[in-house]
Amino acid sequence: MNADLLSFQFSVLILIAGVLVLSSRGDARRRLESLTRKKALNAEAEGSAVLIASLVALVRNGSGLVEAYEELSDQRFATKEVTYDRVHTMLREWCLPAEQDEGMEAIAVALVASYRLSADSGCRPSDCLRVVADMQKRQAAMKDARDGAFAMPRATVKLLSGLPILTVFLGELMGAHPLFFLFRPGAGLGCLVVGTCFYCAGLIWMRGLLDGLEKGESL
Repeated sequence: MNADLLSFQFSVLILIAGVLVLSSRGDARRRLESLTRKKALNAEAEGSAVLIASLVALVRNGSGLVEAYEELSDQRFATKEVTYDRVHTMLREWCLPAEQDEGMEAIAVALVASYRLSADSGCRPSDCLRVVADMQKRQAAMKDARDGAFAMPRATVKLLSGLPILTVFLGELMGAHPLFFLFRPGAGLGCLVVGTCFYCAGLIWMRGLLDGLEKGESL
């Protein structure tokens, strides 16, 4: 009986350890692939700040605003005007992976608005572009502050999510045999089912809470 019990507990522990190892390996592989992809993209993309600074430099050196957009887009426009679609396409090529969000859309709108303002009112294009550059800096600062604010809650959620498994493992090491109790028909199995339901509900609730706060911050 004791031998069968120990064999069962050992098998369950091996199963849990295998799941954790495979999960961690999968996360590590995904992080490595993401890092490699970002490095490959960063080799070609320079970021919206560099793009706007390049536009300002070209305009200050005597280039026309449309010609500056054509040069940085590496193409010639069919009509001599700056449209949202053309600016958006250029931003997708220049922006870093972390900038491919709503902020890029706002920068595209601001660049088109600066072009319209310069073309209609005669304002210097460099002055209009500097306003867009200031807006991009504020957006980047706000994003960095938001990421820093959410770093600790995300780490706390990950730590708390692993505590139940760690508790069961430590219980087995101390000889309390929680696995035998949890998988035993009756009260143990009932506790396992109820605890698993609450555990999953807590994870879903925390995920929804963090997503809701992030969306609220981005509005």
